Amino acid sequence: MKPGTAWVGLGANLGDPLASLARAVRLMRRMPSTRVTGVSPVFRTSPVGVRRQPWFHNAAARVSTRLGPGALIRRLLAVERKIGRRRSSRSHGDPRVIDLDLLLLGECVYDSGGPKRDPAVVIPHPRLHLRRFAMRPIVALDSGVRHPVFGLPLRRILTSVPRGQRVRVLPPRDQRRFRRLLAGRSA
Repeated sequence: MKPGTAWVGLGANLGDPLASLARAVRLMRRMPSTRVTGVSPVFRTSPVGVRRQPWFHNAAARVSTRLGPGALIRRLLAVERKIGRRRSSRSHGDPRVIDLDLLLLGECVYDSGGPKRDPAVVIPHPRLHLRRFAMRPIVALDSGVRHPVFGLPLRRILTSVPRGQRVRVLPPRDQRRFRRLLAGRSA
């Protein structure tokens, strides 16, 4: 497969979220046939759809990969497991130490066929256009990224997302700590 650009959403709201996000990116850098080419700033975001849990830290990674959608998802789930995430049918919406979502893969529009597939893969992520916390980090890194189904830049789609989703970039001190953690240095 020729290389494609994937966008991976990263989120965490348990433990030390900045450390979890940085560890996930470091582990993604070790994935075969994959190269992390950019990481967004980190944003503090309100939980969407669930209120009684800590706010999230969210970021996005731009990845050049030769992996297909299923293989890439399997590698991302392996990274989650290494960090301590245990997925189950009952854990949807629960607080988490890490969450990695394949949001976009170039201009690919793909559906692996639903829940019978393990893992089920839908690209673009079916709720990307509704999630300010997922789009803001991508736009912060590359304002020209387009949604392959709607054909619109994400920055334009952001203008129609409900304002109730609160997304704030972390202060410079926390961004510097995140960059140190990304580099493998203690914060």
